[in-house]
Amino acid sequence: MYREIRDGTWVRRRHGLYRDDIGLVCGHDYSSEAELIIAFIPRIPHKSSGPASKRKRPARPEPRKWSADQAKAVWGDKVRKVSDEEYELKNETYKSGLHIQHLPPASVAIADAPLYIDQFLLTHYLSTLPFYSSVAFRFAQDTIKVGDRVKVLDGEQQGLFGHPIDVSDGRATVVLQTADDTTPLLISLRALAQVYTPGDHVKHRYSDSRGIVSAIGEEVRTLTFVDNDTHEEVCTTLLT
Repeated sequence: MYREIRDGTWVRRRHGLYRDDIGLVCGHDYSSEAELIIAFIPRIPHKSSGPASKRKRPARPEPRKWSADQAKAVWGDKVRKVSDEEYELKNETYKSGLHIQHLPPASVAIADAPLYIDQFLLTHYLSTLPFYSSVAFRFAQDTIKVGDRVKVLDGEQQGLFGHPIDVSDGRATVVLQTADDTTPLLISLRALAQVYTPGDHVKHRYSDSRGIVSAIGEEVRTLTFVDNDTHEEVCTTLLT
């Protein structure tokens, strides 16, 4: 028996066209054996091909996000546009450019978040789901690195600040800013959050934009920085 796979879990496809691809569990349909509702980066062919050769299999399409208009330009009337965010192709559903599949738990295995996580988190469809902020926050925790300024969220050191001197296997060795003891402590990344102050040099988590922090909105949990290239202000949400 397969243990329950919760919403917001990253999974790896075991078989088929999407074999070894990473997807995100978006929901459950308990009325069906294919109960898991999972979003994947689509593998749609760039153009419709003729009958496959008996000697040669068709090439596996590269993963990429497709908008309804892009898909319709290639597949024409086979694409049924439901809305600006959703369309159907060959009885399959696509939302915010992601392929939404219904699969049984036995067809996937729990996995780590993919390197291309931004292609999921920058979609409107996923941003509306209840677990979205927790998935994005876990990703932020997993990207904590040596030298970052961090705050302890849980345990006896809750509320203290410090900086990691080593990060490995989901844990960080942290030197806390306390007058009493400077002994480094081993703390789970799940108990840490990155913190910022004006003047910090930062990179936007889901783009190549870089700049210097100009303001932190504590009440609305936002960070504003001035982009190095455009010199325009960029405002992004701080994950908590």
